[in-house]
Amino acid sequence: MKSRKINKKIILSLTGLVTVASISAAVLAACSPASRTDSTLSQGTNNNLGKNYDVGIAIDPINSLNYIKFASMRRISQTLVEGLTKEAPSPSSKIGFLVGAHNLNLRYFPPNPKATVLENLTDEDFDKNYTIRNLPGSFYGISNNGLQPGVVDSENEANPSIITIQNRQQKPIAMRYVLNNGASKWSNGEEINAHNFIDSVEYILDINTGSQLRTELLKLNIRGSHEINSAQEEYIRKHGKAYINPFGRANYVLNPETNEYEEDPNFVPFQSQTFDKDGNPVDEEEVAAIRSAVLRLGLTTGQVFTNITNDQLRTALALEENKDVDLTNIRELKTIKVRNTKGEIVDFKLRANRYFNRLQKASVAKGSDVATTDRLLRHWLLPSNRFELLVEFETYAPYPSDTAAFNAFHGKQSFLPINRKFVELNGGIHEFGSTPQKFLTAGPFVIEDAILGPEGYILLRKNKDYLTANWTLSDTIKIWFNSKNEVKSLYFEEGYISTTNIPASYQLKFWSQEKYRKLMKKQQGIGNVAIQFNLDPQSRYDSYEEYLANKDKHIPILDPDLRRALGFATNRESILRLTGWTASFPVNNWTAFGDIKDSRGKNLELWFEDKSFATEYKEDGSVTTKQQPLVDPTGKNGSLVNSDVNIQQLLKTKTDFYNKLEQNNRFGYKEFPLVNNSFVEHSSKHLNFENIDRTDKAYDVDVANFYLDRYKKKHPELNKVKLTYVYASQPAENTKAAIAFQDLIHRNLGGYVEIELKALPQNTYVSFISSGKFDITYQNLDKYAGAGFGGSMGPFFISDGIDLANSKSSGYELNPSGAWVFKNFFDAYKDNPEGLKKTLERLKISNEDAEIIRELAYTSNVKTTIPYNPTNKDVLLHGKQLPLLDEAIPIFSYIVNAANEQAYLKEKNETKKANLAKRRIYLPKQLADQLSDNDGVAIIKGSILGQMPVRLTKLSTPVTKEMIAKDFDQELADKLIKEHKDRVAFEFDLLSQAKSDTYEVVDIQKLIPPQKENEKPTLKSIVTKYKTKLVDNKEVSTDQVNDLLFTTKHETREDHQKRIKAFFSSQRVGWQTENEIFRIITDLEKILREEMPILPIMDTDTNWTISSLGGVGNVYTYYLQFAYDYRNPPRPGLPRSPDEEAN
Repeated sequence: MKSRKINKKIILSLTGLVTVASISAAVLAACSPASRTDSTLSQGTNNNLGKNYDVGIAIDPINSLNYIKFASMRRISQTLVEGLTKEAPSPSSKIGFLVGAHNLNLRYFPPNPKATVLENLTDEDFDKNYTIRNLPGSFYGISNNGLQPGVVDSENEANPSIITIQNRQQKPIAMRYVLNNGASKWSNGEEINAHNFIDSVEYILDINTGSQLRTELLKLNIRGSHEINSAQEEYIRKHGKAYINPFGRANYVLNPETNEYEEDPNFVPFQSQTFDKDGNPVDEEEVAAIRSAVLRLGLTTGQVFTNITNDQLRTALALEENKDVDLTNIRELKTIKVRNTKGEIVDFKLRANRYFNRLQKASVAKGSDVATTDRLLRHWLLPSNRFELLVEFETYAPYPSDTAAFNAFHGKQSFLPINRKFVELNGGIHEFGSTPQKFLTAGPFVIEDAILGPEGYILLRKNKDYLTANWTLSDTIKIWFNSKNEVKSLYFEEGYISTTNIPASYQLKFWSQEKYRKLMKKQQGIGNVAIQFNLDPQSRYDSYEEYLANKDKHIPILDPDLRRALGFATNRESILRLTGWTASFPVNNWTAFGDIKDSRGKNLELWFEDKSFATEYKEDGSVTTKQQPLVDPTGKNGSLVNSDVNIQQLLKTKTDFYNKLEQNNRFGYKEFPLVNNSFVEHSSKHLNFENIDRTDKAYDVDVANFYLDRYKKKHPELNKVKLTYVYASQPAENTKAAIAFQDLIHRNLGGYVEIELKALPQNTYVSFISSGKFDITYQNLDKYAGAGFGGSMGPFFISDGIDLANSKSSGYELNPSGAWVFKNFFDAYKDNPEGLKKTLERLKISNEDAEIIRELAYTSNVKTTIPYNPTNKDVLLHGKQLPLLDEAIPIFSYIVNAANEQAYLKEKNETKKANLAKRRIYLPKQLADQLSDNDGVAIIKGSILGQMPVRLTKLSTPVTKEMIAKDFDQELADKLIKEHKDRVAFEFDLLSQAKSDTYEVVDIQKLIPPQKENEKPTLKSIVTKYKTKLVDNKEVSTDQVNDLLFTTKHETREDHQKRIKAFFSSQRVGWQTENEIFRIITDLEKILREEMPILPIMDTDTNWTISSLGGVGNVYTYYLQFAYDYRNPPRPGLPRSPDEEAN
């Protein structure tokens, strides 16, 4: 790659070029791509088209090649840096057959009841159930769907490239990738390994990076990723600044012996960064939380140490000098003997790899045994070297299927590898990609030349060292930066580019000529384009003090009546026509079309079709009317009125209730359909010829002015409302949409609302949005849609705005409104329960559904998965109608690890050995008095090994805070003494009975001696998790946690997110059917329409395209290895038209 400096200067301006009619011959000659001189290019390539490159495409301008920070790289990042898999022709296609494309399959292990998390699997499970011998022969042939190996290895029967592990519900909990052993290389010659993917994830999750891909990455549900994000945000809230280097990455230093840069061996991660005036750290708790979250990240490899490969390690261990090295816990090795370059045996200090899989083990016990095996590591399924990567998913929100998990990671810019060593030695992540010298490619092309910015370009040259270079069809590809479809259509016509979207002004011209008509087709996009409202009040101020001083100041856009007025005054059809997206559909619902299906393939949209939304507007102008309230048969708060009621009668009553809601005309309230077009109508958008009505059925000026009048009455002091509308200046359609919205609001609301337009460069625009410097904006919001049923609604349960009190100055990554959440809907009726009741009736939302939504919307104590039902009847059947128990967290927990277990086993002195085994528990006096010196029994529960009873011995030693703190910690000591000052210590033997595990005291029982001869002693529980009460002379558990031995924990933000995702993933007990979840999503759509925190406009990018680009299936994220122009195919036998390629 030539080291030419990227010139960010705009060298060409076509901002005035809008229509074909405005293009004169002089302008064409001046702005033609061919008018440039590219001295770096060989002449004569593709001479029949008058250009000196093989293929040309045009994309929106980009200002940096940094694919870690900027989402604008999305369309070409896969071409410049190859991911795990790549888009390609199938092996059976003409192109695939011509180049010799490989087969690639997705394999899977069958469901396993134990595999809720990998930790539940023992060594025996891995050895017996998860080997190549146990892998079923069935598979998903993903190469047949247009995918090929990228960095993963080609199909290998002995070690398949992609494998998933399923839980009992056939949902994947993890996916293993096998890379191609270094055959994929960076443009500096270094191999791509599994850790390069981990480095990428670390950079994106690091808040200091400021990556625009953080939300997209969090949607992948990699284990621990949300926890890492929350821990960093908590640090900012507590200390007013971000924690630097949250992943504890060592910097690179020069090793004078090898003259190579390597990670600093003396670096100490996770150190305090905030101190009091005396220099004492004050952030230890938050740093510990960050460390804990980072260590839980569900990305692991098989490389044991960072400074020596497993092959080198195996060779070293085979030395005679290492024959006695204990490998039972290989990760704990500190030093071994190695043979240096001079042939001398020397000590070598090992540096542990944090991302070495925690469950992987050595295959032999001692160094002397290494020569007897061909595998250094034991478990076949788990990563065994630096070219294997295991991705674990959050178990509370598993992917619905193996293919869903695979698809979620394929083609994602947020899961591309990066060479961290190169990045750090060339200015760091913020400098990465700013010049060719500070960027590495890893794929079929290298960058020959580049000029970034509007009207610039990137010139790609075939990478002859690429592992499948013989598959690359074009020698040179030029990527032009231009967002104007009129200009791009002209370029296509002249042969300078091979594909473009067609503006309305060109559609008839192209269609009327057969040579162009056969290249035209409809292209469907995904996601929603919407008007985004900034509903965070703090974003309007520079400091918390300023916010407090103006806390009661009115901010117009925060008033739902004004937003309703804006919403009903917006004619989506007009915006579609003015922007040129005439093939797209107007949408008035938030859930993106086609994104969510049930397990039988039925789209969520079908649930919306017969549903309507009733406004408060009535044709006669009145708002309220006296009406008989509808009675929910399930009763108040969703609990059964009579738990003994016959279930069939209940279901019939409930069906009648919903029918009554649907038939009720809302007593004159004006209603609108929940979806603008039916599923069948919407599905027709891919057809070349369709005449579907695109009238905006949610557009109503009368309703808009009804809400505006109500707003005016609340604010008589205002003569006009002014709102700032910011938008990215590229693509050009953004400007058209802004002008259309401004005009609609001005005309339909009588000039009362003034929309001030502000166009910004892309990166400046992103900064404005993330810092809340706007009232309104317009953009594609598909980044908020995640995998699973709750992908669309999840963002509106968790706020992500500005928090000045805690120095959080950016947001809007997880919630497009910043601050509005479903909780706000209920809070608005806090003092008006009757008003809430009437609103729910108008919206046709049952009490039961409302209570479920309320449960999801509010934080609470951490819940169990067990519904509380004192009558203990129909728990599973009606679990959705019952509250969940608060989780009872044991106060006393103990860890037995390998170190103290071995210390116990090695201790020969019986007295010392007995002391090593002892643990203590501190019970309140009133509880201790029920036990004598030796009739107490504690029930100890291990996280893996289950429950066991241990005998308690009462001690006479007075209990002090210091004693408790020594056994546990100061916080627990303070808590116990504060709650019950008088405590008694009991001792029990743990180590002699327990193996390595984490144990908790879950119950205290009393040993009752036998009353008669030949009877056995019995145990009576005196402390249970939940308090009991007498019901009909019988002890019945309540939902109150027993704080004598247990405590509760209020939900953190992370806990709340987990609970929401668990619900939408069918993990909430009693909510196992998709129909019930879809009904809740339908209710949530109605609440969004009622409160209007977001204003959906249209589905994304459904438009006419024209393309002579062969070998490329996706023009949203280009992968160009197989790209060529039908008009000048580079090899004989290649298809010369779309029809020929398709057949």
